Amino acid sequence: MAAAFDGGDDGGSDPVAQDTRLAGSVSYTSDSDSVRVSSSCDLDIVTYTPSGTAVGAVVISHGFIRSGDQMKGWAEHYASWGMVAIVPDLCNSSISNTDHEANAEDIVELVRQLGVGPVAYVGHSAGGLASAIALSLDSSAVGGVGLDPVDSGSLGANASFSSSFVGLFAEPGMCNSRSNGVDMVNAGALLVAESGHCDFESPRDPICEIACGQSNPNFTDEDLEDAIRGFSTAALLGMFGDSTTYDAWWTRGGTHYDAFVASGAISPM
Repeated sequence: MAAAFDGGDDGGSDPVAQDTRLAGSVSYTSDSDSVRVSSSCDLDIVTYTPSGTAVGAVVISHGFIRSGDQMKGWAEHYASWGMVAIVPDLCNSSISNTDHEANAEDIVELVRQLGVGPVAYVGHSAGGLASAIALSLDSSAVGGVGLDPVDSGSLGANASFSSSFVGLFAEPGMCNSRSNGVDMVNAGALLVAESGHCDFESPRDPICEIACGQSNPNFTDEDLEDAIRGFSTAALLGMFGDSTTYDAWWTRGGTHYDAFVASGAISPM
């Protein structure tokens, strides 16, 4: 039912409400590097650099026992909207070594060494938790976006930060600890209807779908990805100063927000 995700006529009543589901107009390049951020961590990163002057930088962190490969689709999309998108392979995200606070410290140090900014932190699952903690450590950061973030030991809920951290969430289930990450969000929290935990990776992983899939009889996989892409991109653009696009997607009365709510595709949490 792809038509249910129609965000309105951008060329009509609200011509400045950009459709951030679509790829932006900015070309970009990518390159790989390794950066020593602590005595025990060399972060392997891929950086997507847009042509011209960037609107800002975003660090995109993967989930538990995952890698940056599952985040590159988001990075490519954000780069096409003029953001420097940095995707690390976290050092402390394995079964034998899980340390969310260390991951946060590592990505904050990465930002310091790269000298990029203004910066926002984005993360999926446990990467969302690392992003929230990073936001509490980096007072210069402009905000963050949780992609179905999952808390652990209330680390995210107890993190203190003044900038906005918004969240997009899957249907509650075991893989997202019944959406417990909503407690770390201090701004907007939206449920993407019929989405599963794995829908917040890009590209999707069939193995993850087996473990954490969710039935979506009314909306296609492409619909779900469109929603996550559109809302997350608009949130980031807002954090970098584009309040018009942010309001169109994240506030009641906004062209895209109202259309998605009316269709049942998203709902506030």
